[in-house]
Amino acid sequence: MFVAALTFFTYLFVGCAYPKRFACMKIVKRYLSFRELKDFIEKEKFNRFVMEDISDPFDFYYSENWFFVKEVYVPRKIVLDIIAVNKSLFSPFTVIGIITENGEAVFLAQVKKEEAVR
Repeated sequence: MFVAALTFFTYLFVGCAYPKRFACMKIVKRYLSFRELKDFIEKEKFNRFVMEDISDPFDFYYSENWFFVKEVYVPRKIVLDIIAVNKSLFSPFTVIGIITENGEAVFLAQVKKEEAVR
């Protein structure tokens, strides 16, 4: 009973200490506060791009200075490349993601190998 209560309170503490709204700052948390990010984003006009012809469809939003993918804001200036990595030698799936200059990654989708080649 004690372990269950301890687990519950640990989960509750982490949920309160790190709200979900800060997940959007995964890439920029070292450089901006949440308030600064919010100010930058309010000035931007985002366009929507939908990847529908793959097995794991996702929405991709972009503006002149920012990308918004999988609930993470990414400055366009720090995006190095979009990568495709095989999960394993025998896996039929490939993971597609964005790599940034500061070494962070945002994984976009898990698709079949044939779809990643297109």
